[in-house]
Amino acid sequence: MNMINSNLKKTLTILIFLIFAILSSFSFYLNLPASGYCLMYLPFIIGLIFCYFLYPKYKKALKSYVDSILYFQASLVAIILVIKTVIKVPEDIFTQHLNSIHGFLYVYAMAIVAVIKCCVSYCDGYLSYMDEREQHIKEANEINKKKEDAIKNNKISLITGVSIFTLLLLLFK
Repeated sequence: MNMINSNLKKTLTILIFLIFAILSSFSFYLNLPASGYCLMYLPFIIGLIFCYFLYPKYKKALKSYVDSILYFQASLVAIILVIKTVIKVPEDIFTQHLNSIHGFLYVYAMAIVAVIKCCVSYCDGYLSYMDEREQHIKEANEINKKKEDAIKNNKISLITGVSIFTLLLLLFK
């Protein structure tokens, strides 16, 4: 299991640097200012680093916490949209709220939690794949061992048969 965690950490490290390189190239291509670049891609980096350090220790708890936070935030957004459709509230109120610091922090936190959810799902998938792969390798080794035993038994029976045939030829000669 320790090797699986080290493989997972290597994969996450590569993923962090790969995403950082891709997002840096997009930011350079779009001529974004440094502050905009940091705010735009910080959820990805926070999510990946968060999973890098916490996922190996707190697998089940982290998954439950992230799910509850994400579902709570999504339900709040759904309630706001239902209120908006049922009660005729001017569009300016929602736009002002979304453009305020509170709306920004809410959406930003939701982005961070969504990235962490993706990372947790990826880690779960990776560990499941490694467990299944280990099981398949174990089964394949057992099958190969049975085949080798059968081949050895066939060789022994072939040698025994040839020996008996040779003895019979010598006796009847």
